[in-house]
Amino acid sequence: FFEAAGIAVRFVGHPVLESGADHGDAARFRAHHGIAATERVVLVMPGSRRGEVRRLGRIFGAALQHLAATEPGIRPVVALSAPVEHAVRAATATWSVPPILVQTPEEKADAYAAAAAGLIKSGTSSLEVALAGVPHIVGYKLNEVTARIAWLLLKVRYASLVNLLLDRMVVPEYLQSRCTPSNLADGLRGLLREPDRIAAQRAGFAEALD
Repeated sequence: FFEAAGIAVRFVGHPVLESGADHGDAARFRAHHGIAATERVVLVMPGSRRGEVRRLGRIFGAALQHLAATEPGIRPVVALSAPVEHAVRAATATWSVPPILVQTPEEKADAYAAAAAGLIKSGTSSLEVALAGVPHIVGYKLNEVTARIAWLLLKVRYASLVNLLLDRMVVPEYLQSRCTPSNLADGLRGLLREPDRIAAQRAGFAEALD
């Protein structure tokens, strides 16, 4: 964009690539939180804005309840974003499957390393967990009025940054009417049960990050 306008520009880095998200310690995380070897960590990131947390917190919590009904030994972990910490704590307090809450960069990186799958809202967080190699699905829902306006303005095919970078669907997206607890649970269940899906995602992550 800048070069086309005749403006000199130089790429100097990307905060996600320099975040250390890919340097976590899974064993340390499991030991610190007493997570058994038979338990599977599911990373959950419901957003960094209050509106996102209000809309997605309830849906994501219900999705975990659906998932736990068929996949015993699920340990949800929620990565907190400072601006919405209180909102996330309030939203997750009602979940039937109580999550572990992590906040510091080191804790988050360790959680990423331990995660078997992730339920992530679309945005920069999806790129961060891709860097960490966490197989995941993306869920997002706007209020209906905003969504109708957005669909008229959108010029891209995908919401996930990984999918946008590759211009193909690598990370399953559950948007608007598809962002339901049962659909999200099904998507997570597929990742937990089918190693081929994990391998395909991680290959896509490497390509996108490169």
